[in-house]
Amino acid sequence: MAGPLFFQLAEALRAERGGFGGGLARPKSLVRVPLCALTGGLPTEACPRTRRGWFWPGVSPVAPCDVHRRVRVDPATGRRLCRGSTGPAKLEVDEFWPSDLLRIFAEAGVPRRQPPAPEPGCSLDGLAASGLAPQIVSPMKAVTYAVRVSGGEASIPLVAAADADVRKVSWFLGDRLLGESSPREPLFWSAEPGRFTVRAVDDHGRSDSRELVVALEK
Repeated sequence: MAGPLFFQLAEALRAERGGFGGGLARPKSLVRVPLCALTGGLPTEACPRTRRGWFWPGVSPVAPCDVHRRVRVDPATGRRLCRGSTGPAKLEVDEFWPSDLLRIFAEAGVPRRQPPAPEPGCSLDGLAASGLAPQIVSPMKAVTYAVRVSGGEASIPLVAAADADVRKVSWFLGDRLLGESSPREPLFWSAEPGRFTVRAVDDHGRSDSRELVVALEK
């Protein structure tokens, strides 16, 4: 998200000051390509607007925009249609921001439209069900958590960034279900010593897993 903003600032400074950046040699492979105007990713058919921006093949970490997606919606209820539904439908483009970015937008007072809720009791339409799998934020990678031999319980927050269409994340320790949480709220686990595999599964069956090591601290 910061990359497109940086280039806009650099171009504005160059327009204002004339020689700004004039002493820098531009790589020959650096080219301008169409980008999604909102996310800065490579545009897909669902992106409503594009703009041209700098792209350095093999260097720029630019991926296709996965925020804009086409979904089938019931024109009467405004809800996303069930898989295989044959009733009246309209195609619309919605924004599917990950839950961690939605939280940042909310804290900054920047409203973002939420994708329409699915019809109750059915799976999502295939056009929208291929969204992003959850990404575990906590526990962190390559970190050994410590619990004391005596004196109180240690709780480890289990947090995952999930796709915008996710309402619930289920947490597993190995094959044991620990509980469920909203994508915007942590689930606290009373830690015990050992080596575990933590798994987060959203309500569409997409998942992420991470190794967790908990050691005794004397």
